[in-house]
Parts: sequence; structure tokens; C-alpha cells
Amino acid sequence: MEINQDKIAVHKLTLLYLLHHARASLSEERLSEICAQLGLMEYFDLKTNLHDLTENHLITFLDQINGRFYSITESGSSTLSFFQKNLLYTTRSKIDTYLQAHGQELSLEASISAEYIRLSDHQYRVILRILEKNIPSFEISFLAESAAEADKYVTAWRTRALHIYRSTFELLISKQKELL
Repeated sequence: MEINQDKIAVHKLTLLYLLHHARASLSEERLSEICAQLGLMEYFDLKTNLHDLTENHLITFLDQINGRFYSITESGSSTLSFFQKNLLYTTRSKIDTYLQAHGQELSLEASISAEYIRLSDHQYRVILRILEKNIPSFEISFLAESAAEADKYVTAWRTRALHIYRSTFELLISKQKELL
């Protein structure tokens, strides 16, 4: 039974370390992906530990339009600083390498939202957003003729949102200059 308790403690420290060093809130989906990819813990263990850490106020979550996002609390950070030495160097190194490779992608994930809603057999409303503090700061809404078409827009938005955002404002300003 002690080994199991040690394993649970290591999993919790791993999540605290991951959330602390990510420097951005991470979605539950992304946490699951990271844990699976790096072999940190199984999905059931992840869910149980997220619940326990939340209940103990070491992490917090925010339900946003584009999913549930977790972040570490001040109490979680101080707990981590005290017990971090109990986390294997190889585990910390794997996490650091992953975060370094995917840092920009992770911070964008929390701010980009895309969805579509079926209105009728041949009509879908596509809603694409950029969020700031869970409030849409930029939103495009339009109709698509099929779920496949709507899905193409949603997929493209996830990779091109910032380019579209910048281009839109550049066009607005350039047209304004031409009118003056």
C-alpha cells in the first residue's frame, strides 16, 4: 500500500510541476495528451489526481468556451517548491523538454475557440473566437452548408487564427488610410 501512496504523491507532484512550468493554463485534454505522450500517468490516475489537487486548493480550473483549463495556485506553487526534490530529474527533464518545444502552442490553446452548431440538415453556424480572459475579443460567425465544411473551417482556425486576426486589422487600417 505504501508504494501506491508514493506513486500517487509522485503523480500529484508531476502535475504541479507541469502546471507551474507551463506558465499558462492547460486544458484537461492537453494534460491527458502530455501524460500519455511522456508516460507520466494513466488517464484514470490523471483524473483522480486533478480532482484531489483541486479539492486541496493546490490547483484551480476555469471552464471556458473551449474546455476546462487548469492552473496552479499559490499554495500549489509553495507545495511544489518544498517537495520538488522528490520528483525524479528525468521526469522534470521530460516535462521541461516538452514545454520548451510546445510552449507557444500551449499558450495559444487557451485563447483560441472554434465550434459549429447544426441549425438544419444543410446549415451550420460556425463560430470562431479569440479569447482574452475567457471573453471573446475577436469573433467571426458565418454559415456553412455541411458538417464537413464547418469542420474544415474549425480545423483551419486552430492553426491560422492569429494570422487571420492580424490580417483583418491590417486590412481595416489600410482601408481607413486609403479613405483619408
